[in-house]
Amino acid sequence: MSVAENIHPHDGGVTFTGEEGTTFFGIMSLRKGMAIEVRTGLKFFQDPWPQARELLGLSGSKEEMLAELDQMIAEGKTQKLVDRVIARRKAEEEVKNAEPKEMPGTGDPERVVHEVGGIFPVTVERVCELLDMAYGSTTYGSGSWMARCGDRHVQPSDESMIPSTWKDYPASSWCFGDGKVILCDVEEYLEYDRDDERATKWELTEEKIKVGIEIMGKKYKDHFVDAFIDDNADAITGDVFLQCCVFGEIVYV
Repeated sequence: MSVAENIHPHDGGVTFTGEEGTTFFGIMSLRKGMAIEVRTGLKFFQDPWPQARELLGLSGSKEEMLAELDQMIAEGKTQKLVDRVIARRKAEEEVKNAEPKEMPGTGDPERVVHEVGGIFPVTVERVCELLDMAYGSTTYGSGSWMARCGDRHVQPSDESMIPSTWKDYPASSWCFGDGKVILCDVEEYLEYDRDDERATKWELTEEKIKVGIEIMGKKYKDHFVDAFIDDNADAITGDVFLQCCVFGEIVYV
C-alpha cells in the first residue's frame, strides 16, 4: 500500500491508517474541540500526544498542539498534515532502503576522549552509544528537535579517529578529531521539504563533546551517573548528553 493510500482527508479532519508494530501511527479523528484518538491496529494508546507529535511534526504542549490542529482543520489546511506525513514517511523509507556504504574507520573504540576530574574516563565508544540512543527516538530522544544532515558531515582527516565499531555510522562517529557531525532543526527541515540548506544547523565536534560531558556532570548529575557510571542510559539520557554538547544546557524538553 502506498503512502497516499494510507491518508484520507475529510470534513472532520484527516484519517491516517497504519499497521501494528510500525512507527506509522493512525490518527483516527481530528475534529475541532475533540481529543485525538491514536491507534495502531487494534491497540489504543491512552496518551496519543507523543505519537501525534512524532507523526505530524507538532511541538509545544498538548493544548498548543490541539489548537494548531483545530486551526488547520478550520482553515481547510488538512493537506498540510498530509504533506507532513508523506515527507516523514519518505525520509524513513530513504534511510531504510539506502545501500550500506563501506566507511573508513580503524580507531580504537576504547580511546578516552575525555576524563572527568581524573576519575571518570569517557571513551569514544560510550559517546557513540549515547548519540545512537539520542538519535533513535523521536518521542523520548532528540528526534523531536533535530535531524541529521548526512551529506554535510565532515569526515575526520585521520581515519584512526573513527572508532572501528562505529565506522558505518558517521552521524555517531565522525564527530572526533577534526571531523564534524551536522544537525539541523527538524521542524524547519520538514517545512522546507527536507532542504537542510535553509534549516538552522548545529555542529557536533570533539571539543564540544568534551565541554558537554563537563556540563552534564555539573548541571545534570543524575543523567551523568546514568550515562557514565551506572550504565543505565536510555534515549532520554542520550538526548540530555547531545543537548549539553550542542547547546550547553537542556533547551528542548
